[in-house]
Amino acid sequence: SLIFSQTGKLAFIQNKGQWPKEIYYKADFAGGQAQVTQQGMLVGIFDLSALEARSNWGMLIEDKINGAEYLSQHKAAPDLSGHAWRMHFLNGSGVVSIISKNESREFYNFWVGNRANHASKVRSYDEITYTNVYPSVDVKYYTAANGDLENDIIVKPGGQVSNISFEMQGISDLYLNAQGGLVLKTSIS
Repeated sequence: SLIFSQTGKLAFIQNKGQWPKEIYYKADFAGGQAQVTQQGMLVGIFDLSALEARSNWGMLIEDKINGAEYLSQHKAAPDLSGHAWRMHFLNGSGVVSIISKNESREFYNFWVGNRANHASKVRSYDEITYTNVYPSVDVKYYTAANGDLENDIIVKPGGQVSNISFEMQGISDLYLNAQGGLVLKTSIS
């Protein structure tokens, strides 16, 4: 199943009306997704074992010739557990722009549900940058060499490092591991 494996780069898919208007771009990755919003990057992850159980449940229903009978006997799908957080910059400039870079040649079509929410020839991008989070300070999101979502805080000439302050909304604890990497404590990790 594609949801359990990721190859290559994250694809930040543009919102052309197929999702709520608060989401500008969305990137799916193994076990979760990242949503680009005006308030910051919102990241959500699922417990992979619960996600696999839900996927197996769905495949079992698809394999049943009489799916309606199976559903009447097993009304609820297995529960999913997940956790979401947002990197929120405090006391920012208030004039943030969101820029996408490296447009893909491929496109996506979304034709599910109400026709008003259909979108066709939707492009994706390799990189998202929040510009002027603070004066002369940008935040760039992209795929790291290992496939993880990475971000860089870019301080341009005239920018002040001392202005940068952020909170990880939804994270109860964070620390540096032995390799110097930032570890975020979530309800499922």
